[in-house]
Amino acid sequence: MKQWYETSYRRNLVDMHIEDWDDTFLSKFSPEDYFENLKRAHTQSAMLYLQSHVGYCYYPTAVGKMHRAFEGRPDAMRRLVDLCHAGGMDVIGYYSLIFNTWAEREHPTWRMLETDTQSRYEQGRRFGLCCPNNREYVSFVKAQLREIADYFPPLEGMFYDMTYWPVMCRCPACRKRWTEESGEAEMPTVPNWSSDIWKRYYRMRCRWIAEFAREITDYTKQVMPGITVEHNYANSVAGDLSVCSTEAVADACDYIGGDLYGELRAHSFSAKYFRAVTKHLPFEHMVCRVEGDLSRHTVSKSQNRLDAEILLIAAHHGASLVIDAMDPVGTLDERVYRRIGRAMEREMLYEPYFRGKMLTDVGVLYATTGKYNPIGENFDSKSCSLAVSAILSAEHIPYGVVPRGTPTERLAEYACIAAGGIAGLDDADRDAIEAYVRGGGAFLFNGIGEPALLSRLLGAEVTEVPPHRFTYLSPTSDSPLWGEFNADYPIPMPYRQPTVRAAEDCEVLARLTLPYTVPGERRFASIHSNPPGVRTESPAILSRRLGKGRVIWTALPLELSESAAVRACFVRLLRELLPITAQQVLAPDAPRAAELVTFRDGEGISISVLDLDAGDEARTLPAFDLSVACPVCPKRVFRIADGTPVAFAWQGGRVTLRTLPTDLFAMYRIEFRKDENT
Repeated sequence: MKQWYETSYRRNLVDMHIEDWDDTFLSKFSPEDYFENLKRAHTQSAMLYLQSHVGYCYYPTAVGKMHRAFEGRPDAMRRLVDLCHAGGMDVIGYYSLIFNTWAEREHPTWRMLETDTQSRYEQGRRFGLCCPNNREYVSFVKAQLREIADYFPPLEGMFYDMTYWPVMCRCPACRKRWTEESGEAEMPTVPNWSSDIWKRYYRMRCRWIAEFAREITDYTKQVMPGITVEHNYANSVAGDLSVCSTEAVADACDYIGGDLYGELRAHSFSAKYFRAVTKHLPFEHMVCRVEGDLSRHTVSKSQNRLDAEILLIAAHHGASLVIDAMDPVGTLDERVYRRIGRAMEREMLYEPYFRGKMLTDVGVLYATTGKYNPIGENFDSKSCSLAVSAILSAEHIPYGVVPRGTPTERLAEYACIAAGGIAGLDDADRDAIEAYVRGGGAFLFNGIGEPALLSRLLGAEVTEVPPHRFTYLSPTSDSPLWGEFNADYPIPMPYRQPTVRAAEDCEVLARLTLPYTVPGERRFASIHSNPPGVRTESPAILSRRLGKGRVIWTALPLELSESAAVRACFVRLLRELLPITAQQVLAPDAPRAAELVTFRDGEGISISVLDLDAGDEARTLPAFDLSVACPVCPKRVFRIADGTPVAFAWQGGRVTLRTLPTDLFAMYRIEFRKDENT
């Protein structure tokens, strides 16, 4: 039996984080008007607020407080649930974990302490925060979930918001648990990645939040049999290391989703990551209808921008959930839902083709536990992964995102894996990577966040980190790899660079060169700059054959350079490991803004083209040639939106075609002959 989410691609959420100190707040809430707007937006699944960050409930509660506007009509939200069900829509209940202002006010012993004595709310912030290590708070949450199960008709799903650490909590419950589990009297408060105690503390916080997520998931399924559970996983990408939103939280979810803001290239990365880490497809990608974020309540995204975000998700075969926010009085703007509806009408054309396996040549290894730099430099797994992804997209190299915990057999699906700024791995990850390389894989990584991996793959160790915050990588040959750079005019990078020793069978492609003086000193060689002056023997770029595979390591993340010439060196190093002839999809003359996402199934191949530079005004990308690996001669090629046929040639196991000019988005279908399905 199919689960509801398997065929649900158009979803909606209306934020209702609304206070009740004013009699007009939510006074105009109408289940009927709400439902009509959902229909205008072509909604398949509605996420409805049962409670909010404020803490007030939208149902009769004995253990909490119902919003005052609902006291005279306590069944208003249940009425909306019934309307949705009668209209053929799935209903997912929204519940805010941790963020509960009413609960902190009423039960101050539950609060998260940001300092030794004060919570954020006590320091003047709007949000009250309750600690998941406080067992009384957990019991309160379970009591409310039991109330929800008893009051509402069976729901299709529950969504839990804010399952992460918004502060490094110092409350008594956290201190007690730390001491009991660590044996240490004092809980650390200042990040220090050279400290084993700090590393233990970080791992514990990750485990604590994951165990809380699992406990809530298990209890939900106990009191609401058959229901699906999702925890907001946005902070796995959007948050920093302190939030502890890792794959262990994802494991408590039936499918992955989260609300993400920002530009389209970041959305492209998160869509690929969500697709890789979710237990079940489709993943869910939440987009906000407001320009920027929800703080700009009255400014909606343009039609073109909203279309772009939703169609990007469609290119990855994901489910789009559009977030709106209710006016404090309880009304919604009908114009917003007509705009969402127009976007969904474009998306609906492609839903029948949301199937198959995404074609990828490069895997971008991203560690949610690696969002730090062990020596304090300004790059980590997150920043490097985003940068690598943007480069791969611009170069039209098919890629996916590889989460931590990916076994060797899954790694082997990629011809090459790029792991910029990698840190935070465990022995199982390292074992899988080494086995992948020895089995014939190619691995490109940088930095010193993983000393154990350096040792395993390169026989290398860090000996020193000189204080120079501007350094150079000097090529050891005149290879075309380096473009305009050479030993006299080396590759500049604005970071400290380690000195290392490596195994004798490593090939040194570049060495560390330092400026004449330490940048920042009054003494200088050239007053405006820090030119290269002190050559060293320390390797800066290493290559090594290991088993059947190959490894390339760079001391610093070339992908993060502001210089196109330096980033081009990164691309050429990648090409050393992944020759262009090995790519499954080729589009050498495509605009750099064109994102290509390709899926193959038993009946054909679907290729999406999206303008990643799409803004408020519509524009057209020019036509370009592309070819894709195809095992059989196709029956036909056409543009899905309108059925326009596209001329093609098939030779040497590849289909070559020329796209039509693209107005924001297009999806092409290469249709196999029925007797040649593969």
